[in-house]
Amino acid sequence: MKSLIYLTYILFLFSCSGSRNEEDKSSQIQRELDIAHAYEAKGKYLKAISHLDKLLEMDPKHIQALMDRAVDKSLLEDYEGAIKDYSAVIAIDSLVPLAYLNRGKNYLRIEQFQRAKSDFDQAITIIQRNESLQSGEELQELNTELRFERGVAFYNLNNIDSAIIDITYCEQADFDYAYTNYFLGLIHLKKGDTVNSCDYFTKAWLIGGMNLGDSINNLCQIVPKGVILNPIK
Repeated sequence: MKSLIYLTYILFLFSCSGSRNEEDKSSQIQRELDIAHAYEAKGKYLKAISHLDKLLEMDPKHIQALMDRAVDKSLLEDYEGAIKDYSAVIAIDSLVPLAYLNRGKNYLRIEQFQRAKSDFDQAITIIQRNESLQSGEELQELNTELRFERGVAFYNLNNIDSAIIDITYCEQADFDYAYTNYFLGLIHLKKGDTVNSCDYFTKAWLIGGMNLGDSINNLCQIVPKGVILNPIK
């Protein structure tokens, strides 16, 4: 009987020790995440990444840390590294539309347009098939952004008709007015439709305040001489 009581006591101690270790690990993970966020707020992305690296050594499947590190790498123009982290997120959870959006945007940056389009397609499909993702303003904005980025991919793949459909959808949703009209201008210019192209470029300048550059202004004669605009960032 005494042996049984002793064994129970030992097991209890091990259980308490394990629980404390888990609490310590959880606290350490949160601490590394908080430090990383503080560095990100200061624009110190390399330092942020070093703390996210430490976090991911403790928990390789921490989705927020992977997403944050991918954003930091992208801001440092390490697009391949960002793609690798977004791919890790998708391997853990294949139903995160934001991971597909951001990976696709990084594919655009390295001119892998077909892969970018595939990612945007997948994210849009996830939202359409999951009713719980179809409500909420933020997800509607995400869906519109996906359509814009896919339109850019279509444009670069010379699929002009599909590009027009996606970018027009964004224009009607009042998404990023200047760039939406600018891209519609580029698309129509690619089609050889100078009249509609210049109409969209004019909207981008007059309402969106976008600096169109000399080549477009010389074509459309939009900006009066002597007027200088700062480009939208």
